[in-house]
Amino acid sequence: MKIHVPSNSIFFFIAVFSLIFIAGCDSNAAEDEAPEVIPSEIFTLPVDLFDQTLSKSAQPGANFTAAALRVWPVSLIITANLVIPSLTTLQALQTEPVFQDGAWQWDSSVTANGQTVQFNLSAVRENGGTEWSMRITSTDLQGNTVLDDFELFTAQTSENGDVGSWQLFYLLNDATQNVLNASYVRDSETEKSIVFSIPETAVLGAGDSVEYEENGDERTFIWQQIAESITHTIIWNAVTLEGSITATNFNGGDEGCWDAALNDVACTSS
Repeated sequence: MKIHVPSNSIFFFIAVFSLIFIAGCDSNAAEDEAPEVIPSEIFTLPVDLFDQTLSKSAQPGANFTAAALRVWPVSLIITANLVIPSLTTLQALQTEPVFQDGAWQWDSSVTANGQTVQFNLSAVRENGGTEWSMRITSTDLQGNTVLDDFELFTAQTSENGDVGSWQLFYLLNDATQNVLNASYVRDSETEKSIVFSIPETAVLGAGDSVEYEENGDERTFIWQQIAESITHTIIWNAVTLEGSITATNFNGGDEGCWDAALNDVACTSS
């Protein structure tokens, strides 16, 4: 028995099949796109207010000075450790990735303190997110190899990159050691936070942490010293420059405030 299929039905099935095929191709293409590079901003700590102000001739009040003497030295140490991670991820944004060996890879080089640093940033999508690895090879000013294919940091980010964490490593006494960790959240362009923490295995400052948060114009810096049982909380407005400090070892633990001119003022409840 012959089955008669109307010609318009044939065209219908062809059209449906074509749409399914095209949709499948688009889906695979989307899955094959490289993830956005881990944001370089998560390796920075923008607290320039305290550095710039201390260098001016005018003397700020005691409250602001106490805040600056906490924020700036601590942030300077953190930033110094993050120069190469920040530079390499920033350069990766300008580099075209290739897919090989099961991972997306960005290869390029940067110059840091007069030294050439070649890097390979790799990314593998796993469990709805992305696993990152930054490996570097660097030479000193005489061209001698200092680090050879050394894994500088690993990171884990969500699919859109707005939530993540990273672990920084150094080569100390010929052994790889985890020296600094961080986790971050970017809720929006004006709301973000990052927490830097020293691993429990560290010789100095084990468990200490620094939390930096942006909420609109408001900035918050919280430094916790675990062994000393001291917490330093500094809050300021990035536009008006007004702010306050509350620290276990300052002003009897009471809040101290400053105005737009950085002079001491009485604190008022918000």
